[in-house]
Amino acid sequence: MDKQEVEFLTRFVLESDAIEGIRNDPDEVRRHVERGCPNNQSIPEGHAGAVLMLRNASGPLDEALVKLVQRTIVDGQHLKGERKLRPEEKGEWRTHDIPIRSSDDITRPPRRIGSRWQDVPRDMAVWLAHAAVLHGYMRFQSQRQNIIEIAWLHWWFERIHPFSDGNGRSGRALAYYQYLQAGIAPFVFTARDRGMTYYPCFERPIPELMARYFLGRTAAR
Repeated sequence: MDKQEVEFLTRFVLESDAIEGIRNDPDEVRRHVERGCPNNQSIPEGHAGAVLMLRNASGPLDEALVKLVQRTIVDGQHLKGERKLRPEEKGEWRTHDIPIRSSDDITRPPRRIGSRWQDVPRDMAVWLAHAAVLHGYMRFQSQRQNIIEIAWLHWWFERIHPFSDGNGRSGRALAYYQYLQAGIAPFVFTARDRGMTYYPCFERPIPELMARYFLGRTAAR
């Protein structure tokens, strides 16, 4: 791995964590990236480990890989001050709804984020089927069309919110992987974009804003 890729992956992890309010030591993340996957046999832990694992993977996304990405990302997050997840919350679809209360009016009843937990296995099966179709057609489509469809899948993944935690980090790592599979240079999701151009994309019931965001970030990388 050359220096430019090390710096890209380091920034990717730092910024993706920062979107969630997680702060890292840049030098520690860089060292983790530089170590890579020893002999391609063991899976490094943490967010950087998940990205490195995807860097070395190939083929269409499947349930096992998506769950492994989330488990790798969240497994040691309590060491950074984040919530320590129970074993059944790592590498498994969530078994509860995720309520969120409005910050500007705490008297309003909470709303649910994502699919009903009972619908997550079905919704993710459909999502994975679409991801597999995209993987099969990537080489026959234009770069622009691939970017639009990867953006759509990212928007859809986060709208399902299949895990108890780590959905944002996992979804961005999966988008990175799909860019590699499509032969497109990936971009960094930045914490600066969070409130202005990234999170607002999820508030729309259609993915056009997310497609616009991906196209703009890809061009600006």
